[in-house]
Amino acid sequence: MFRYWSARVANGENPKPLEVSEACGTTIHAARTALRRYQSGIVPTALSPGLAPKTERNIKPPKRPRKRRTVWDPSEIQKFLLSVQRDRFAALFLLELTTGIRRGQICGLKWSAVDLDAGEITVHDNRGVVRGHARDKAGGKTRDADKTISIDRTTLAALRRWRERQNGERELLGAAYYPGDYVFTFEDGRPPHPDTIRQRFDRLAAAAGLSRITFHDLRRSYATSARKAGLSPKVVSERIGHANVGFFLETYAHVLKNDDRAAAEQAASFLIGAGWDPESDDKRA
Repeated sequence: MFRYWSARVANGENPKPLEVSEACGTTIHAARTALRRYQSGIVPTALSPGLAPKTERNIKPPKRPRKRRTVWDPSEIQKFLLSVQRDRFAALFLLELTTGIRRGQICGLKWSAVDLDAGEITVHDNRGVVRGHARDKAGGKTRDADKTISIDRTTLAALRRWRERQNGERELLGAAYYPGDYVFTFEDGRPPHPDTIRQRFDRLAAAAGLSRITFHDLRRSYATSARKAGLSPKVVSERIGHANVGFFLETYAHVLKNDDRAAAEQAASFLIGAGWDPESDDKRA
């Protein structure tokens, strides 16, 4: 109605409600009300092409397919670990690749949560990033993220050696040493910013000539390798702190597909045994 009315007015005309009603296919009452609004200066606002913002918010977008992330295989993991053994945070990278805990959890890990005698760590505190600043937060990302997990002997030995080095630095600096009881620190006791660890990892991986992956993909690399090593989905899921094993199975479906092939061969070998002669197929009439 407004387009019709404004075009007529622009030509110097004064259309009546009945004319607007007939031309636009509306009731006379609607046309009369519209003209009163237009004449008083209340006109419709121009709409941009496409859907209104509220409509866009109300429409549920289609689910994006889960993108398969790149992970390192055991040979690449071993190459990386050998290349970083002299790096200050070598034990951090080793712990990450043998547990798959989150970046914030490994940066926020404290010695009070490490039992070197029992060979266990309790994953609880988290050191995250808020607007570029590192912030400590008690508690894991999910309820199942707060748990005690075992550490292998190699990683445990690396942590023992690292603690000896750290104790020496603490003794040297004395009162100037930063308090906080963090497992992984700089020489003065300050814990690393999670982004600093990520950037350090990027540089070390590139220097080792390895394919580019993110620090978070180390977690995925651990989970993938653990499954291929024969650990059950439930055990791996619990170790890396997934909320449920179903989510783990969905996330690592590409690994399980390979396991399914191996399972088919293993089951068939056990069930059939010597009960089938493949050459007999060729002798049938």
